[in-house]
Amino acid sequence: MKNYYFKELIRDNNKAEFIGYGNPDADILIIGKECAIDPEHDKDNIYELSITKNREQWLSIINDTNKQNPDNVPSWFSECPREEKFSPLFPFKGQKKKRKNMRTNTTKKRNENRGTNTTWYNYQKLIDRIRAIDSNHPDRTKNDEIDFLKYCFITEFSGICSLYSKKSPEVTESIKNRTTNLLNHLFFKSFPIIIIACGHYVRQYKDIIDLQKLFEVKWDERTIEVENNWYNLHKGNNKILIHTNQLSMNISNQLLDKIANECQPLFKGIKREDIYVK
Repeated sequence: MKNYYFKELIRDNNKAEFIGYGNPDADILIIGKECAIDPEHDKDNIYELSITKNREQWLSIINDTNKQNPDNVPSWFSECPREEKFSPLFPFKGQKKKRKNMRTNTTKKRNENRGTNTTWYNYQKLIDRIRAIDSNHPDRTKNDEIDFLKYCFITEFSGICSLYSKKSPEVTESIKNRTTNLLNHLFFKSFPIIIIACGHYVRQYKDIIDLQKLFEVKWDERTIEVENNWYNLHKGNNKILIHTNQLSMNISNQLLDKIANECQPLFKGIKREDIYVK
């Protein structure tokens, strides 16, 4: 793990704060709305395992080189204890590139299905497209395991977990705190490709979320419509930032193709070290 700013962020942030998942050395950052977990109805204790222990887990990883290889992370579907097989470097490893079967109501059936949620399904499709443009990587099939977390880092604007987005004083305060004390860190500013997949959040929290100021980019003041989807394009300081729909329901392949094509020049060229050097 090479990224100095990430190590600085983890070591200096001593509060119980959700940082994110994935590869801190990657060139792609994806920011969504909030983690889709219901803490009040969490019989499998996923909230504590994947959210409240996030910084603690990252601290353990950056202090142990043996934990820094995603290939060494056990499958989520193995018989290992949950604390051993969950890693923010590659959480829920072993899920396949297909939507989770929501009709299954037993752990055994869910494990047999091994599908992922719709948002991560679309993240995988997007990362596949970005990588395919550069390396002629073929599209994955539903029998392949997802691996997009090897090639990007993902986080959220709100630290308040919920199955559905809803405005509240707690959410507003969380977004304000995260944009002020977390997302403005050089670790997040240093990604050459930033995808803001939060839809109306930027408009709804316009007094808090200023993408141009936060990530030091400039919007070209046009919205590009793609069927029933859309995106806004920002550039500056060797970076591209794309603000678009939340990548969950009703996302078209055409939108993912367009975003991938916008990212292609920087994915092939500019790297993290070209933006901020330490």
